[in-house]
Amino acid sequence: MRPGTLVSLALCLHAASALRLKPEMTEEEDYVDQAGDLTTQSWSKSPLKIDGAKKSMSYMSMCITGEAGAQASVKQCLSAVCSLLKVAKPSKDADIVMLVNAHADAQLREQLEAKGVFVVQVPSLVWNKKNSRKVKQPPRLYTFYKFNVWRFTQFERIMWFDSDVFFHKDPIEIANKYSTTPQKFTIAQFPKDNLPEGVVYANSGVFLFQPTIKVYSGLLRKWFDGDYTPAFASKHNPKKETEQDVICYALGKGTEQDVLGDWVHMSPCYNYRGYSFQRETCSVDEIVLKHGKFAGALKEQCGMNDVMQAHEISAIRLDMSVTPFYDEGLQ
Repeated sequence: MRPGTLVSLALCLHAASALRLKPEMTEEEDYVDQAGDLTTQSWSKSPLKIDGAKKSMSYMSMCITGEAGAQASVKQCLSAVCSLLKVAKPSKDADIVMLVNAHADAQLREQLEAKGVFVVQVPSLVWNKKNSRKVKQPPRLYTFYKFNVWRFTQFERIMWFDSDVFFHKDPIEIANKYSTTPQKFTIAQFPKDNLPEGVVYANSGVFLFQPTIKVYSGLLRKWFDGDYTPAFASKHNPKKETEQDVICYALGKGTEQDVLGDWVHMSPCYNYRGYSFQRETCSVDEIVLKHGKFAGALKEQCGMNDVMQAHEISAIRLDMSVTPFYDEGLQ
């Protein structure tokens, strides 16, 4: 076995002693990656299991700070979870899971676990400068941490939300509306011109899916092999590729190579980013969450430090024209 491949992801539950994620390993560990691929750590094919998680569904997000181009703050991450805790009934409907790196773990684990959130530390994502494709590290490398979510196969379905999401209503509304057995990949398509024929543009800040090792492996291989084109690449603009580009190229178009298979179109109103096409079609009453510069939560109601203050809340709830953190080339 190669050095560094036995990487365990640690978690703690409330005040209990530290527990470990338990990969369902075979006698000989299997890996997705090969020598010369893009990262220095190995990507195991083993499922991941969280002891103590009892629900069939999870609301899952991640907080990566201080590495791999991540710009999120712990304040932003806490605000996202805080807004979810205020409107959802996780003890009834779903387990809440937050993936973190070591930098974020030290700052938010205690506060999140006190609220019943499972905190899972993922291995550091280190770029292989000598990779076989001879490609440079993407500025937002941290986004590829997200592929780990497909390994949590103990859940029948997961609703993913990025750490810059602010919840207004219980997201069970989205989960119930798009429930299928098994859960089909469900994501909102956004209008985007100048894409290759057959490719759609979807925003991966919010989506619903069934985690499987087959999909996890397929997404990683698309990334490792370069089987995708960044949506915003041009000679005047450096490539801003993220895991979202890989996901867009993995959406079902009726061929064997399509990793995600047949998919369900979620209403763009359920991933509201303040674009003109959303402002024209989405009413305030339809908004379950806002994704972008909407982060904010009531400190006194959430009981966590470092979240944004109450004076922002009224503006967040009424402002339908604010813009997302990252320009997607949309209006």
